[in-house]
Amino acid sequence: EYLEKKFYRGALFVAAAEADLMVFMQSAADKDTTYFPPMYSALFPKPIIGLVTKCDIATPEQIEAAKVALYEAGVPAEKVYVISSVTGEGFDVLLDEIGVTDEDIKEMREAERLKLLEEQE
Repeated sequence: EYLEKKFYRGALFVAAAEADLMVFMQSAADKDTTYFPPMYSALFPKPIIGLVTKCDIATPEQIEAAKVALYEAGVPAEKVYVISSVTGEGFDVLLDEIGVTDEDIKEMREAERLKLLEEQE
């Protein structure tokens, strides 16, 4: 939503000030739709990666178009990852890139489980 409405974009810069990594996401299922202006990544003095999402329901052509949209936004080609949250495709490479280990995932799941239990009480 913050990219769709230009008057919200300033909030992105404020939030990005404390970020260690910028992640640009582009759905492969959204035909001919991108909200990233050309070279948008140049506005953020942070490391940037790109995620092409929904690869499980997209054609190879749609996946390539989503990659191109991220390249045009300034994401380096070697930093674009194709993923599916439904099938889990691509997450092993992505998690390695951002330094998340299996132990980290276990800790996050346990913290979430404890939070849910606490909310139920």
